[in-house]
Amino acid sequence: MLIRQTAPVIGAAGRSYDRPGEWSVNFAVRALRSDTHFREAERQVEREEERTFVINRQFAADLMIAYAFTGRLSVGVGVPFIAASWSIPTPTSPVPGPRAQQDARGIGDISASMRYWLLDTKTHDRSNIAMRVGVKLPTGEYGAQDRLPDRNGENHELRYVDQSIQPGDGGFGIELGLEGFRQMGKVQLFGSGSYLINPRDTNGTPSISVSRLPPGVPPSPSSAGRLVNSVPDQYLARVGTAVPVMKVAVASLAFR
Repeated sequence: MLIRQTAPVIGAAGRSYDRPGEWSVNFAVRALRSDTHFREAERQVEREEERTFVINRQFAADLMIAYAFTGRLSVGVGVPFIAASWSIPTPTSPVPGPRAQQDARGIGDISASMRYWLLDTKTHDRSNIAMRVGVKLPTGEYGAQDRLPDRNGENHELRYVDQSIQPGDGGFGIELGLEGFRQMGKVQLFGSGSYLINPRDTNGTPSISVSRLPPGVPPSPSSAGRLVNSVPDQYLARVGTAVPVMKVAVASLAFR
């Protein structure tokens, strides 16, 4: 889910701030492939050796439109699009069967936020820190389904897809964040941190441990607390550096 949150480079290719009355449009694309399993800090190498690992692919495109009321205050709306898949050999034992894939795509959870620079932008053109406050709306589908078999590789029917590829989480959220930059010659250092508060606990969508059960098979007692999908809080931190390589292009390297 964290792949859906953006942390843009601030002013690395020119002016550090938007002018009052100015609109800005940012479009970011990210993709990942995950196939390594961990149980807490322990890597489950046996899943790789037995070829029973899950492959999770995610593609996210984020459109951000912002308007600057003053040199210090701006508001923006972010609209994400999600396309993702989740697959696992079915059945996984005694012999791994063919890989069964489930897919989901669509508009994610739209957010609206306000950013305010804490220091006067007229006198701090080479470094500053901003505060961001916003809301996240449950616009993304959180009960997406796809046709797939049960865990025995039988009974192909519509089932709820895994939580990790649902376009939305089903909750109204509050976004809090800080971001800042420091210009050092042509090089800019930047960083940001955000926390998403989701007051809702669960969204009612059956979890993957339920949706893949064969007919008449009840959930195991060990999964009693994981029968429906949660609406989790999320956090994201990002630090990095950027340098302009042309008048309209920036090269950056960051850790998130």
